[in-house]
This record gives sequence, C-alpha cells and structure tokens, in this order.
Amino acid sequence: MSPIPADWTEAQVGSFLSEYNTRSIANLTIHEAMPGHYLQIAHSNRYPSTLRAMLSSGPFVEGWAVAQLSTYFVGYQEHSDMRAEAERRQGAKFDLKAYHDQALSYGSPPVPAGACADVR
Repeated sequence: MSPIPADWTEAQVGSFLSEYNTRSIANLTIHEAMPGHYLQIAHSNRYPSTLRAMLSSGPFVEGWAVAQLSTYFVGYQEHSDMRAEAERRQGAKFDLKAYHDQALSYGSPPVPAGACADVR
C-alpha cells in the first residue's frame, strides 16, 4: 500500500482507506497473489509470445483473477460462461485444475477469443 498523497481530500482518503483495510486484504491477496495474477502470469510466462503480449485483454486478466470489483464483471462472466461450456461438454470427466491450466495456457486473449478456445 502506498502512502496517502498529501493533496487528497478527506473524501478521497476515506474512500481509499475503506477499500484497503484488514477486512478486504484476504480478497485482495487472492486476487493479486494466489491463485490470482501471480499464478496467471506464471502460466503466461511458460508460453511467451509477441502476439499474446499484443492481444492481452484486461477483462480476461481481471475476470480470471477472482474479480473483486464490479468493473471486472464482464471478464468474470465470460470466464463463467466458458467454464460452464467446458463442464457441459466434458460432463463427469471435467477436471477443474486441468481446465484452468488449459485456459491460462492461451495467455490473456481478448475475451471472445478466449471463449472460442478449445478448453477441454
């Protein structure tokens, strides 16, 4: 957490401190660290590609990493739909870890491309 800027108003300080407090630190840790962006980037680094870097998608990244803000809802919803489709196709053979490994192996594609990927 960064120091609060000296030129912030009382409202800005209050808003900032209400978002980053001991009650929200668990969600933030999950989102940013484990299994969030840390795991996501570890997978992405296993498959480096200029094309992946150019097509990186914020909704895909934020939607997968346990969305804690309403602005991440679109990405989260796309991931939920993609997972539901994989579960429907695989039935009892669906393996959650294998699903996430496969989904993350594509990097961070634009959401429609991720939804079209063959996540088995």
